[in-house]
Amino acid sequence: MSTDSPPLIPGPAPTPLTPTPLTPTPLTGTPFPGVGAARRRRLERAVAPVLLVLALVCSNGVLVAAPWLLSSAPLLLLTLRPGPESLLLAGAQAPFVAALLLGSATRILIDTSYFLVARHHGTRVAALVRPGRGLLGVVDGMRTRRGLLALSTVYSGTPVVIALGLGSCRLRHFLACSATGTVASTAGYLAAAHGLAAQFGAVVSWIEDHRLLVAAPVAVLALLGVGRLLLRLRSTVRTGAR
Repeated sequence: MSTDSPPLIPGPAPTPLTPTPLTPTPLTGTPFPGVGAARRRRLERAVAPVLLVLALVCSNGVLVAAPWLLSSAPLLLLTLRPGPESLLLAGAQAPFVAALLLGSATRILIDTSYFLVARHHGTRVAALVRPGRGLLGVVDGMRTRRGLLALSTVYSGTPVVIALGLGSCRLRHFLACSATGTVASTAGYLAAAHGLAAQFGAVVSWIEDHRLLVAAPVAVLALLGVGRLLLRLRSTVRTGAR
């Protein structure tokens, strides 16, 4: 018997195994949802009262110096205190476009601070409203956000701003509508100042001739107003933090 093995028939060579590269799947969305929004809310909660206090303290301080700024630095006065009285008295002394841009920017900053304080520190912010708490009750009775937003495009007063902050209005919607009303009302005051420049000029001349007589009582009222504001704001922030 033959012990020879049958010849082996060569087969196909084995296909070498090649590893398939793993392609990482891109992450979609935020890895920790809500973290960015929470940080933004904490930042708004902390910064808004500071901005509001700085803006209002600066505004009241400039009011004391207003008799010296009406003619010498009207644009500075309109930038730091763009209230109706400043816009009417000093508006004709400053370039229209520059006064409109700078005055509107300051008013929008103050309104945004009120809005954020109302949003994050609750209904006690109503104690800060100087134009009258009754008006705040009226606008707060307008339950629809659209109605308040529409009103803010015409009248962007503090009660309207606070009522929007107490509601569910988004910041970008508030800025879009409130900025429209602020720019429109600022332009109206400046137009009246230029149109009645002779009449307001006579008032400015009298104020400049009696600077100390005007500044002294204004300084007392400004100090009292700032002190009362700081006490109320401190109480509001402490209550909202609980």
